[in-house]
Amino acid sequence: MSGSSDANSRLSRRRLFELGGTGAVLAAVLAACGGDDGAAPGRVGFAPTASDLPDPEVDDAVYLRTLSSLEQSILAIYARLQSDAGLDGPAAEALARFADGHESAAATLGQLTGDAGGEAYECPNPWYEERYFGSTLDRILGNDEAMPPVPPSDDSARDALAFAYALESLSVSSYLRFVELVTPPAVRAQLAQLGAEAARRAATTALYHSGVPEGYVSPELLALNPATEGLQVEAPADTTTDEAAITPLYALTDRFAQLGAASLEVGAADDAGLRYTTAFETPAENAYIYRSLTCSA
Repeated sequence: MSGSSDANSRLSRRRLFELGGTGAVLAAVLAACGGDDGAAPGRVGFAPTASDLPDPEVDDAVYLRTLSSLEQSILAIYARLQSDAGLDGPAAEALARFADGHESAAATLGQLTGDAGGEAYECPNPWYEERYFGSTLDRILGNDEAMPPVPPSDDSARDALAFAYALESLSVSSYLRFVELVTPPAVRAQLAQLGAEAARRAATTALYHSGVPEGYVSPELLALNPATEGLQVEAPADTTTDEAAITPLYALTDRFAQLGAASLEVGAADDAGLRYTTAFETPAENAYIYRSLTCSA
């Protein structure tokens, strides 16, 4: 009996401490949440009072700075591809011309930004660099310092063209998006022109990637046209060095330019026969270059 009494005593004391601790926690919660208005949450410790972040202003200058940052990102990527991706001949010459076009576009956007009362942004877009562009370059050129290390592509020249195609397609969709957002009609016209130039570059890249005439028109687009019913289109030749097929690119993929994401497939195939795939989304608020953002070009 004495043993049972001691056990019950210990159990009772333990239970008392549990209930006491629970009661103390409940008391603290009730005290923190006390009051009828419920306007302010309870506070523990001496942390500073939280303050709401200001809503950043979005205006023409922000739109133009965002487009400028994409141009700067593309210029930096093209410089890496030109030096390290193994492009040669007409494809290398085309990429050099593309870079000149982006240099001109960046200068135009800088001027337009100043006219809109903003400061030109002359650095790559940090949001795209961190989430898209850096990892894509790694799959093409390799990265021994990554954990785990990333092997280079089995065909870096092919994937450099695929990357360029996705970047030019992203440019097209980005210019289309901001055309309807900026205010002055003259600025809209200039953005539309820059988008048209990017569309021509994308089409040219598709032809270098998939060949001529196989890369002219997507079979899916031809299927939408009654006049081409029954027309057989030869698929682009598969130039891969293993069993993992590469999705072909086409100069004409839709009746009209699209605002959707630009898909991309690059890199060496893994053990499952799969390559790195991603999609570049058109800029949204999280990728905007607000007036408060600065950089050292």
